[in-house]
Amino acid sequence: MKQSVFHWVCHPLLERPITRWFVILGTIVYLLSPIDLLPDMLVGGIIDDGVLVALLTTGLTRMMLERRRKLKAQRAEDRETSSE
Repeated sequence: MKQSVFHWVCHPLLERPITRWFVILGTIVYLLSPIDLLPDMLVGGIIDDGVLVALLTTGLTRMMLERRRKLKAQRAEDRETSSE
């Protein structure tokens, strides 16, 4: 199965929590700053913003899913210890 370039670039960046935070914060700063790589008035100028929004949502989703897994595992562990 072919992997997209987006997945090939983003997966290593979002794999580790520390780089994920840098990507999330950098994306938010870029989206809020008045300086833009491609001005939005140009044809296709919104593409860079769209790619960064996709990167941001991917990072946030991964972070929430990891948090959910940890909480679920912790609750299961708490149930096991309380039933003993």
